[in-house]
Amino acid sequence: DVGGYVVSVGKSWGDRLAALMPSLDTAASLRVTPRVGALTIDEERDEWVVEGHGNYYSLVYPEERFNGRTSAKLTITVTPEFGDPDLFVNVGASADTIPLPVRHAAQYSETSPGDDAMDLEITAEMPALKLMILGADASNFTL
Repeated sequence: DVGGYVVSVGKSWGDRLAALMPSLDTAASLRVTPRVGALTIDEERDEWVVEGHGNYYSLVYPEERFNGRTSAKLTITVTPEFGDPDLFVNVGASADTIPLPVRHAAQYSETSPGDDAMDLEITAEMPALKLMILGADASNFTL
């Protein structure tokens, strides 16, 4: 438990961390930098996620796709080959300032079994998104 978040690591890494714990004082901290994959509009990706873990992605809606309008509709679809991947999204002005979405603190979520599809109204002022695909089960999916 790190600052209210549960951090999951591989067993060999976990064993090394556990061995360090007796020597750490209360001022010790753990810095975790998750990998965030960049997405491109209209480009499908075949991905996988382990049960109980999340994959993070970012997308900035291209300015030229607004065609002079102040907003545009964006549909995000997660189609499982197998398993049950769930979709969580946060939206903001810049990918650098958007917090990573988590299961209980995301602006938008879609957790139904099977295909998860989400329609969002993206504005020119808030064109950036961060997504988390959480494996309710181990899953292969198309995003």
